[in-house]
Amino acid sequence: MVLPPLTISPNIAPSSSTGSDAHRTQITHDFGGVVIGTSKTIGQRIAEGVAIAIIAGLAGKYILEKMK
Repeated sequence: MVLPPLTISPNIAPSSSTGSDAHRTQITHDFGGVVIGTSKTIGQRIAEGVAIAIIAGLAGKYILEKMK
């Protein structure tokens, strides 16, 4: 399985609402230029990535079953 390129960059700009997430690390998943979740925590992004992988896997399995 080939994973899309993963870009990790520190977010040093303070948030307008709270300053607590000023140093939150930004992780960008590059799915053909689509940026997923630009202001989420790392845990939320990992969960989102896992959910996308599961959905993609189930869709692929369904398509393969239909092609038989």
